[in-house]
Amino acid sequence: MHLFFYIFVNKRNIITHYNMVTLNIGNTADVLILTLKEKSNVPNPVYNISFTNVMTKDVICYVLGEDLSLFKDRYNKFIINTSALFYNKSLGQWNYVVEETPSHLVVEVGKMILIKDSIFSFESYNTSTTFKGYEG
Repeated sequence: MHLFFYIFVNKRNIITHYNMVTLNIGNTADVLILTLKEKSNVPNPVYNISFTNVMTKDVICYVLGEDLSLFKDRYNKFIINTSALFYNKSLGQWNYVVEETPSHLVVEVGKMILIKDSIFSFESYNTSTTFKGYEG
């Protein structure tokens, strides 16, 4: 998983902070690291994440499981089954929104790139090479 941060300033000088996450569609245990606690106002929240594909507008909603982070005040770590969650879904760019329940407060928004787990890797050429020698 890769995590990127983007900061945008609009005409009113309002700063919008986006996270970008990369998930692999073939993984059964992808690690998702987010920063949810800093905006949370409930003692033991349950987090719901919804992904929306930028092109197809497909929506996937998921309840994030147990927070596996060792430092829950700094970051939140979750394991998701990407191959089951995004089965037969389009690769590419997705937006995500994380809400806490029961308050339904949005604690994080961001972008996610969904890629295949098998990226082309070069092994070898399968061509035979022949040489002609000339004596002169």
